[in-house]
Amino acid sequence: MSIGTPHRAAIAAFNKAAESIAMSEILPFRVHFHDPLVEPIDVRARNSSEARQLATTRRSLPDGAVRKIKVIREKADG
Repeated sequence: MSIGTPHRAAIAAFNKAAESIAMSEILPFRVHFHDPLVEPIDVRARNSSEARQLATTRRSLPDGAVRKIKVIREKADG
């Protein structure tokens, strides 16, 4: 399974926006994997590329094992 060009463009746009917020700001990410037996992992990183690298290193998996990366947002009450 390959990642299409629109997906790569979306990742690049997200990373550019995240970098423009603050270069040193660390964000919480949840990284999901293709294998349903591998639990998602929460990491803190500057951008989605760094989050992918941290997650795959901590789980000892190849980069292709990542299914999606999401920024964890606070839930509003009400």
